[in-house]
Amino acid sequence: MIDIITSATLSGIIYDMLKTSTKLSMENLKEHLRGWIISDGEVQKLKNELLHLNLNDGMSEKAIQSTLESSDKIKEILSGMQPHNQTTVSQFHEGCGDNNITINNN
Repeated sequence: MIDIITSATLSGIIYDMLKTSTKLSMENLKEHLRGWIISDGEVQKLKNELLHLNLNDGMSEKAIQSTLESSDKIKEILSGMQPHNQTTVSQFHEGCGDNNITINNN
């Protein structure tokens, strides 16, 4: 299943690009996805698949998200995307008192 945050984020990016008549190009996608770990090859695949979906400026952000989530190829591409700065919080508790918390920023 596609990560809802990833599909929601991408649908918001695409919605904004369509509303401002920004061309759906590899360069524009890379600019908007700069906070995500994704290779140039994957950006190219994403662009090609997005163009095949016939997204348009009359669609709502929710309609774009639904269209993305119904595409197996988009799901495959998005499954490999990760934010650059993921934070992992690990907690463990022994006895009474404060929890020991470890936060890792990748």
